[in-house]
Amino acid sequence: MGLIKQKTFQFEMQTVLSTQDVVSYNIYYVKEGTVDYNSPKVTIPAVSGQTLYSLVLPDSVPVTDGQYQIGVASEDAAGNISDIAKLDYFFDFVSPTAPSILRVL
Repeated sequence: MGLIKQKTFQFEMQTVLSTQDVVSYNIYYVKEGTVDYNSPKVTIPAVSGQTLYSLVLPDSVPVTDGQYQIGVASEDAAGNISDIAKLDYFFDFVSPTAPSILRVL
């Protein structure tokens, strides 16, 4: 099995002033479809004062090539969730074929 480069997802948010504003971000994903609140997700905590977030996609995300839709929504302490900002992206999770003939001359 070849080495697959980790995929990093990055998004920018307005500054969170307190944990009452936003406590976490839900990153939804779906292959060849449209994300919604029932899609598989990864949740990361909001950090007060931080505007740029990076997330290495975890092993729970399927590793098959294809067009994925990624969505991000913020969640507050009361459990209210914002609209989902969406992005379509083709992920390449397959390594190239190794050379088939190797010899020493």
